[in-house]
Amino acid sequence: MSTRTPAESASAPVRRAPRSRRSVIAALFLVTAIGAVAAGAVLGTTTALVAAGAYAAVAGVIAATLLESVVMQVRRLWAFDRANLVSTHRTDAVARSRDHIAFADSMAARLTERQARITRIEAEIRLAERRRDELGQALVDEQERSADLEASLEQVQEDLAHLRDALTASEAAEKRARAEVLAWEAESRELA
Repeated sequence: MSTRTPAESASAPVRRAPRSRRSVIAALFLVTAIGAVAAGAVLGTTTALVAAGAYAAVAGVIAATLLESVVMQVRRLWAFDRANLVSTHRTDAVARSRDHIAFADSMAARLTERQARITRIEAEIRLAERRRDELGQALVDEQERSADLEASLEQVQEDLAHLRDALTASEAAEKRARAEVLAWEAESRELA
C-alpha cells in the first residue's frame, strides 16, 4: 500500500494522494474480466460464457472490495486532516483569545491610568484657578493701593508745588529784606 500515513499527511503540504497498488490491482481485475467476457463471446460457447461471466463477477467483487478499502483509507486520511485542521484552529483561537484578553487588560490599565491622570490634571486646574482668583484679588487690591498712592503722590506734588512757591516767595522776601537791611546799613553809615 503506497498511500500516506496520517503523520505524513499532517506534515505534507501537498494534498494529492498517489495511486495505490490496490486501485491498480482493482483496475487490472476489471480489465481482465472484460477481456474474459470478450473472449467468451468470441468463443461463443455457453461454458466459456458462463465461466467468463463467473470470473467477471468474482473479479468485480474483488475490485469493489479493493476500491472500498482504498476509499475508507482516503476517508480516514481526510478525517485525520480535518481533525488536525480543527486542532490547529482551536489552538489559534485560544492564542487569539489570550491576545484579546491581554489587549483588553492592557487597554483597561491604560484607561485607568489616563483617568487618574485626567483627575490629577483637573485638580491642578482647580488649584490654578483658585490661585488665579487669589492673584486677581491681590491685583485688584494692589491696583486700589496704587491708585491711592497715585492720589497721595498727586497731593504731595501739589503740596510740594505750594511749598516751592512759598520757598520762592520766602527767598524773594529774604532778598528784599537783605536788600533793605543793606540799604539801612548804608544809610546809617552815611548818617554817621
